Amino acid sequence: MTRISTMDILHIVNGDIVGEQLRSNKLEGRVLVWREMYTAGPLEIELEDRASWLEARFGIPKHEYIASAERQTEQYKQALQDGNRIAIWIDPDLFDQTILMKLCHLSMACKSNAQDRIELISLPAGPYSVKQLLQAWEQARHQLQPDAIAELADAWGAYASNDRPAIDRWLQTHRRKHAEVASALEFHLMREPGHDGLGIVERLTLRALADKESEMSKYKLFQLVSPQCPLFGMGDLQYWGILDGLASCEPPMIWIDSTTVGLTKEGREALSGSRTAPREANEMTRG
Repeated sequence: MTRISTMDILHIVNGDIVGEQLRSNKLEGRVLVWREMYTAGPLEIELEDRASWLEARFGIPKHEYIASAERQTEQYKQALQDGNRIAIWIDPDLFDQTILMKLCHLSMACKSNAQDRIELISLPAGPYSVKQLLQAWEQARHQLQPDAIAELADAWGAYASNDRPAIDRWLQTHRRKHAEVASALEFHLMREPGHDGLGIVERLTLRALADKESEMSKYKLFQLVSPQCPLFGMGDLQYWGILDGLASCEPPMIWIDSTTVGLTKEGREALSGSRTAPREANEMTRG
C-alpha cells in the first residue's frame, strides 16, 4: 500500500476514538486531541476563572484543565510557528464548529503566515470507520483561505462574547459561505430562553418527560433528548448540568432522585405556556 506522507502535519481532532484511528492507520503525522467544551461556560475570561467555573459546574479538576488547555494551545501555536501544516477534522455540530472557530482565532495572532497552512477536513456526523476517515482525507480536504480564517475568527469573537446582534450580523453576511458554522450558530441561538423561559434542550427535556407521563432514568432521558439536538454535540456530562439547572431553580421544573428524573407541576405549566420558567432553569442564563 502507498503510504501517505504527512509527517509535517499536525492533525487536530475532537475525541480520543478518532485520534486513535488516525494514529493507528497509514496516515502519518502527529495527532492532537483538542480537549475543550466551548459549548459551556464563560469564554472571554481568564483561563483560571474558566477552570474554576468548569470545576464547580462539572467537577473537572481545575489544575488538570489548566494544564491541558495550556499544553494544547502551546502545541498548536508551535506547529504554526514551525511552518507545519494544520489539518482540522470536524463534524457539523456546535461542539466541533466552536473548536474550528477558536483555532482560527488563535491562528490570527500567529506572526508566521499561519493562515496559508490550515486545512479543513469536513466529516459527517460520526462515528466513523478508518476507511471513512481516509476517504475524507482524500476527498473532503481543502485549504482554508486567509479570508475564510479571518471570517471564522470573527465568528468566534461574536460567539465567545455571547453577542446576539454580532452573531446575527455574522450570519447575515457569511451564512452562505460558511454553511456548517452558520447552522451550528443558529442552533446555538435556539439554546437561549424563549417566551417560556426555556431553551431548546430544556424544552425537549420537559416534553420527553411529559410524553412518557412517568419518571425515567436520566440515562434514558439523555438517550431521548440528545438525538433531537444533533447540531449540539452534547455529551452526558453537559446534559447532567442542564438537568441540575432544571432541578435547582426556584420553582424547580423537574425533580431528581439519585438517577431518576420526574416532571414537576411547575415544569408542566412551563411546558404548556401557563408559566415562565425562571432564569436559572436555562443553561445559557444560569450563570
